Amino acid sequence: MPIDKFKTNNPNNMNKQLNELNQKADKIIAKINPQQKLILAIITPVFLFIIFRVLAQLAAGTNGNNSTFGFSEYTWWVWLIYCFVVGVIEFKLFDNPKI
Repeated sequence: MPIDKFKTNNPNNMNKQLNELNQKADKIIAKINPQQKLILAIITPVFLFIIFRVLAQLAAGTNGNNSTFGFSEYTWWVWLIYCFVVGVIEFKLFDNPKI
């Protein structure tokens, strides 16, 4: 899907596009069997952890006082966003509307 489709200032059009994207994601997730979901549930947070750790290092700065996991002035935002993203992915992955 071209990125130009998302360049709009109309909120109704954006909501429609997000709903279409959500429906496509639901169709893809519905095709995944339980073993594949389990593998994705493990691999995705690890992969995202590597990416967010680099972002936390960048947010911490270059001085030796700040730690990636020290929850300094900026790094705690990175880890909060990481937890939110992983939570949404896991919820979407294991959401079962049939129950």
